[in-house]
Amino acid sequence: MYKIFNVKEKFKKITMAKKPGDSNSSEHDTLVEQWKIKNLIKHLSQARGNGTSVISLVIPKDQISRVQKMLQDEHGTTPNIISRVNRLSVLSAITSARERLKLYNKVPKNGSVVYCGTVMTDDGKEKNINNFEPFKPINTSLYLYDNKFHVEPLNELLESDTTFGFIIMDSNGLRFVRLRMEKRHNYVRKCAETATRHSITNDLPNVKGLVLAGSANFKNYLFNSDILECRLKAIVIKIVDTYYGLSKDASMDYINLI
Repeated sequence: MYKIFNVKEKFKKITMAKKPGDSNSSEHDTLVEQWKIKNLIKHLSQARGNGTSVISLVIPKDQISRVQKMLQDEHGTTPNIISRVNRLSVLSAITSARERLKLYNKVPKNGSVVYCGTVMTDDGKEKNINNFEPFKPINTSLYLYDNKFHVEPLNELLESDTTFGFIIMDSNGLRFVRLRMEKRHNYVRKCAETATRHSITNDLPNVKGLVLAGSANFKNYLFNSDILECRLKAIVIKIVDTYYGLSKDASMDYINLI
């Protein structure tokens, strides 16, 4: 059985340490950016406006011009807001958002995120403006004005893009002993071919690493033989001994055993 998973926190303890100048530098940069986003989420989540005084604006890259037009239209409807305080707050926030988007001389490749408006602090009101280009493409579109910032779409930026493959070769010990050597070899070869078909794209591995798992000795036979494609053997990060007869959701069982 071959599985591919997007695995987040679980694999932090089995990834190799960063070396100066190696390809892990981009991963380190991503972790730094995610740390910044987590702190921004915490800061924005605690902020509160007086009435509908803050705007949450999340824009995918292909929607910048549409949102600019929308904000222009919204600006024209603010006189319809009955409450003078809310009207002025919304007008100020929309104006700030429009001014921020005008700063772009070209469409940001990853889209844009703008949080702006007047929030309440212990010392009184404070103008709050946070706008940035995400470190990776954001696919969510959001426009809301409220008494709080809506940070839910930012969680998309915290999701890991790292993909790992599992080669699960499960068989009970008695069955393994009874299999003739030729059948063992054919079974292992078939697993290796399946792994190559799913894990190699354009002559390169399409997964960050491979985990070989199972209850019998097949996984060790596969790794120690020449059957497993050398490009895949180079990214095997762990070989896991498991017990026979896992739960129906065996995939998560294997992940939890790592």
